This record gives sequence, C-alpha cells and structure tokens, in this order.
Amino acid sequence: MALAGFVYCLTCLIVLLSSPGVAIDPFETVIPDWVDSFHFPRPSLRVAYGSQNVTIEREFLPAEVLLQPKVSITNAGNRDLFTLVMVDPDPPGPQIPILRNILHWIVVNIPAQSTNVSEQGDHLAPYLSPTPVQGVHCYYFLLFRQKQIHAGSLSGSLSRTLFSVRVFTEKYDLGYPVDGVFFTSR
Repeated sequence: MALAGFVYCLTCLIVLLSSPGVAIDPFETVIPDWVDSFHFPRPSLRVAYGSQNVTIEREFLPAEVLLQPKVSITNAGNRDLFTLVMVDPDPPGPQIPILRNILHWIVVNIPAQSTNVSEQGDHLAPYLSPTPVQGVHCYYFLLFRQKQIHAGSLSGSLSRTLFSVRVFTEKYDLGYPVDGVFFTSR
C-alpha cells in the first residue's frame, strides 16, 4: 500500500476514535498496548478473509471480502464478553467523507476465547461486504469489552449510514476499544 494511503488510514482512525492524546504506532495493532493496561489480560483480535489475515499493510480487493471473515479472540478473561464493530469512515470517498461512518457489522455478547465470532455472538447488524465507490477506503474492526450482557433491543437504534462509533460506545457503556485491526480496499 502506498505511504499516503497508510497515513490517511491512521488519520481516519484518530478521527474515528476521537480520543485526544492517543499516539498510534503504525507497527502495533490499531489499539496501542497501554489503552487497556488496567484490565489484564489484554485481548487479542484476529480477523481473516479465507487464509489472508487482516493487517495494517494489507489491501484487499472487494471480491476478496464478499463473505463474512473469520474472527477470533484470544488472551481474554474467561468471563469476559465483547462487542465487535466494523466501520468504513470514508464514504462516498476519502476526499469527501460526508457519509462517515458506514456500519458494516456489529456482533455483541461474544464470549472470551471465541474462535469464530460469527457462530458465538449475537449479530445486531449483519455483515455488509465492503464496496468502495471511489478511492482507497479503510475498514476498521474494533473490539470492545462489555460490562454486561446486551439484549437484542440494541438493534432498533442502529443506522448503517452516519453511524457514530462514539455515540454507540457511550450509549452502551463500552469505553475504549481493547484491540482492533484495519485493512484497505479500492
């Protein structure tokens, strides 16, 4: 991926999370190690489309991400529950992202040590495959630790366009993400 695209995606992440003072190291995962330093152990998120892991330097073709990815969580406490959110902050294009954010997927009540989130969590927003209209789009998978089990009533307030990660996490008391990954597509 071109350096400009990489820098752009990191900038989008900072805007997406809207957390002042957060330093992003491009060689770490999306979420720095110190963000969740008060809750041990720190969970680890792995996302793969087929045999290809999602990493910060990976660009996928839209045809490669049509099907829901395999998502697993490791290094989590036995009783932890998680929420997974996938968003695109770039629609319709990275130069003018007036529809920020498009919600692509939400899964809640994911048990710790899940090896396949799609089979073990409750889907509030079914997977919507990425279809970038123009330019390079960044797609973020953000993992949040839940403080309680969430009932299916969450889905009534979800909108795919203009989805606010901040409003969603505040409304359901999710706090900051504990891990995350992103990829690009054009």
